Amino acid sequence: MSVTGFASLGVNDRSEYLETAYYRKVKTEREFLQAILDARNGSVKVIEATRDLSLGLLYDRILITCCLVK
Repeated sequence: MSVTGFASLGVNDRSEYLETAYYRKVKTEREFLQAILDARNGSVKVIEATRDLSLGLLYDRILITCCLVK
């Protein structure tokens, strides 16, 4: 596993996490968000998006949700 571009400066080899509970494949924006939340507590180390995700849409939903909850 290798990372190209600007991310290559700060990302270490994560191949040790393949086929473990720390490796998460996501297909939807909701799964991606859950993986990010799980990564915050250390239960996910690698997130693989298996499809194109509309992260702008996800951001808008989060923003709307946050504003409505307050």
